[in-house]
Order: sequence, then structure tokens, then C-alpha cells
Amino acid sequence: MFSPVLGIIGAGGFGWLEYTSLSGKHQALQTRFDALESRLSNTDESVTQSGAALQIKLGRQGDELKKHWKEIKKLWGVTNDINKGKIEKNQKDISFLASKRQALETAVAKDSKSLKALSGNYLGISADLDAANENMRSYADGLNRLNNSLSRIDSELKSNAEAVESMEAFRRQINQKIYALEQTAPASAPSTN
Repeated sequence: MFSPVLGIIGAGGFGWLEYTSLSGKHQALQTRFDALESRLSNTDESVTQSGAALQIKLGRQGDELKKHWKEIKKLWGVTNDINKGKIEKNQKDISFLASKRQALETAVAKDSKSLKALSGNYLGISADLDAANENMRSYADGLNRLNNSLSRIDSELKSNAEAVESMEAFRRQINQKIYALEQTAPASAPSTN
């Protein structure tokens, strides 16, 4: 008579332990999700700042490049007039021009180094942006997986809550029946004199 009751109590206890365990896991996942969301926000701000800094650098380098091209065009005109026989050779190597003056060699070499540094910086930033975009895609995939897991856990929690509620209703019915049996048992039992 008491073994179904003990079974129900045991099942109710087991259901409660499962519910508590799933609730703890849900809370841990929520904490991890919040941390991941914060990191993703920080990454987005960093990418925005890097892009703005790159725009400023590119603007400055563009102005410097225009200035140097004006100077190169002036020198090219002078060199073209002076060295008509060397123009074809100088067209292939226009960034260095003809090495007729020491000042021109220094200016062209300096500009060449600046262009190489700018190119290297641009490629580095481009690679960083590609990596950041890949990380963002990875985070987005992770968030989608996390959302799917949270949905499954919520569904399981609801299912477990319904099961516990069903077991509780069943336990109440059994208790009412036992109580009713106990109430009717002494009145109908034969007396022993």
C-alpha cells in the first residue's frame, strides 16, 4: 500500500532534482551568453575605431601623395627637356625618376618607403578586418547554436514542469483515495469482542 506512494515521492524527488539541475545549467548558459554578447560588442567597437583610423591615415597619405605627384610632374618636365633620350627608361621607373640630383633621390626614396609602409599597413589592416569579420561570423554562429540550445532547454524545462505538475496531481488523487479508504475502513470493519 505504501510502495506506490514511495515510488511517487521518489519520482517527484527525482523530477525536482532534474529541474534544479536544468535550472542551474540554464543560468550558466545565460551567464556565458551575456559574456559573449559583451565581447561581441567590444569587438564591434574596436573594428569601427580601426576603420576610422585607417580612413584618416589614407586621407593624409592621399594628400601627401598628391603633393609629391605635383613635384614629380614638375621634375619630370625638367628631366624630360634635359634628358629626352632617357624618357622611355624613366617611364618604367617613374617612382625613382632620373637620379640627376641628390635632393630628388632622397625625396623619391623617402616617398617609396612611405608608400611601402602604407601598403604594408593597409594589407595588415585588411587582414585584421577579414579576421574580425570571420570572428563575428563565428560568434554569430555560436549565438545561433546557443539560442537553439536555450530553446531546447526551455522546452525541456516546460516539459519537466508539466510532468512534475502531473505527478503532483496524481499524488493528491492517491492521497485523497487513501484518506477516503482510511475513513471508511474503521466503520465497515467487523468488531472483535
